[in-house]
Amino acid sequence: MALEVYLDGTLNGEALAETENATATPTCGGDDVSAMVECLSLRTGVETPTQHGGFHQAGRHVCQPVEITFRATGKTWPQWLKGCDRNEEFAGVFHLYRNTLAEGNTEKLGTIELARSRVISVRYDSPSTIGPESAGCPILLHVSIAYHTMTWTAEDGTEHIISWAENA
Repeated sequence: MALEVYLDGTLNGEALAETENATATPTCGGDDVSAMVECLSLRTGVETPTQHGGFHQAGRHVCQPVEITFRATGKTWPQWLKGCDRNEEFAGVFHLYRNTLAEGNTEKLGTIELARSRVISVRYDSPSTIGPESAGCPILLHVSIAYHTMTWTAEDGTEHIISWAENA
């Protein structure tokens, strides 16, 4: 069951309004996503080092950066490059939706909110126009974001906060 992910965010206080978003539909799970960035993929994680041969914690947890991929067809990709180049602050909320196979509907699963974050890398990926299998593929932007605080919130209100301030 794949998730649909939409990002509502700012870089240095400037909205990432995606007026040319390649979204298939203006709404998802009953929410208006027409001005959000549609993410094709989202990846992040947390690791806790353990003692050799055991399960006891052996140090601070390590937060992996948030990595997102989206079509570089709208007006936001120059903002991402500028944000990375100038080390600007990023703040945003990822809205997660899933398809319910039984009803055939899309429902909101929850959100992931990043605060006091920075764009640490931007990779612009233009597929080959010569190969027939990639000639019609969109240009992709791969963005990595390091964060200070990440809040995971499920639709039922359950949440967990990961923060560097509490990791000292």
